[in-house]
Amino acid sequence: MAKLTKYVSVTFTGGSNDGSTANPYTTIEAARSDIQSNRSGDAGPHYIILSESSAATTIYSASYGMPAWNGSAGTGWPQELWIGSYDAGVILSGAHGQDIIIDPGPNEAFTSGQAGAVGGFSTRTHCQQKSAIELYGSGSGVHNVTLRGCGSNNRVGDGAIKGNKRPYYIRGVNVREAAGGGITGLGDYSSTDSWTIIDSCRIELTGAINGARAISFVDDSRNALINNCLIIFSGTDGAMPSRAIYAAAGGTDRATASFCTFVVRMDDAVHTDGSLGITAPRVENCIVSASLVSDANLNFPFISADVATNNLYAGFGDSLVTNGVRRTFNGTSASFHSTELRYKKNSATLALFNDPDTTINSVYADWTLAAGAPAANAGTALSYLDLTGLDLSGSSRADPPDIGTFELVIAGYANIIIGVAAGNLGKVIGVTKANTSKVIGT
Repeated sequence: MAKLTKYVSVTFTGGSNDGSTANPYTTIEAARSDIQSNRSGDAGPHYIILSESSAATTIYSASYGMPAWNGSAGTGWPQELWIGSYDAGVILSGAHGQDIIIDPGPNEAFTSGQAGAVGGFSTRTHCQQKSAIELYGSGSGVHNVTLRGCGSNNRVGDGAIKGNKRPYYIRGVNVREAAGGGITGLGDYSSTDSWTIIDSCRIELTGAINGARAISFVDDSRNALINNCLIIFSGTDGAMPSRAIYAAAGGTDRATASFCTFVVRMDDAVHTDGSLGITAPRVENCIVSASLVSDANLNFPFISADVATNNLYAGFGDSLVTNGVRRTFNGTSASFHSTELRYKKNSATLALFNDPDTTINSVYADWTLAAGAPAANAGTALSYLDLTGLDLSGSSRADPPDIGTFELVIAGYANIIIGVAAGNLGKVIGVTKANTSKVIGT
């Protein structure tokens, strides 16, 4: 039997609701149940498409099939994408070009002493007491949606998306206002030798509970690629997220983190978290930047990897330290200022990002590279699963590419250069030959 695709529209008001484009279901659960009943043994992956052509932004809440918080702190169930077998997958995806927000929980205040009132939260915004989506079968995934305010507030391993140790494909997901984590429970219990892919995601963990994780494997990571992900952490004593990317479970040597940017602000006086940064067998073309409250607060690894190439590491202060912290770029010290997000390299002050959030609280600030940033033209071209040729914004990577999630684009030129032959691009005024591939539209 052919793979199934079912549609969901929370604004649909007529028809027989059979999951077709003409008569979509009005709940995610109805589409999931249909696929489980009618897949006839086909492992998929099958698709559930959230489609709202009549609205630019649509919020899927507990009223539309997302299970509601059940009234007790620390409890409640996510939307489970189970279709009858750990070997069968289903992908939940927002329709192309639409802004779909999954926000299943209510806004309710914690009472005094109520369990779960931790991590600096006096209220439970949205669904901080549970995950939004729980994945089961191999090949399952989530694409092109925003998950707002989800992730268990008192179960560190439960993020906005919770996996069950199978190969998954998660792409174009934005996680905001998460209390307990981003994409967690990853791993590979299967014997298919399939890939787990986490691509082009934005995750902000700001004010989350202590130990919350952005992207985390808890079992054998086997074949895994984490690519083009932008992660923002900030916290205080007793409420500091951990594990921006952790893909080293099971001792595998086949997991790679590439073209990722991780920016963290640590307000605790002495930070000793050994898993704060990026941990994977191979880490390439990544930026890891830390804003530290004190120059003495340096005891954590920015990147832990068997192979770490063409990465940019930086921290507050000028001295190099041991304990696994790598803070050099091409043999020179790169110092990160705690408030201005600027670097000093060879006595010159260089901006790294165009217009960042200096409080490090928003993944939607302008984290694109500034002109002259030390990450420009400093990477190595990669070819993984046809995903490393584009950056997080969809711009083509040059050769050599820039380090981090965004490729620097030369400002001041139109999307199309009229009347300039390809062989003459190097003659465009103000653009060096090495940067012609970074003029938009060429």
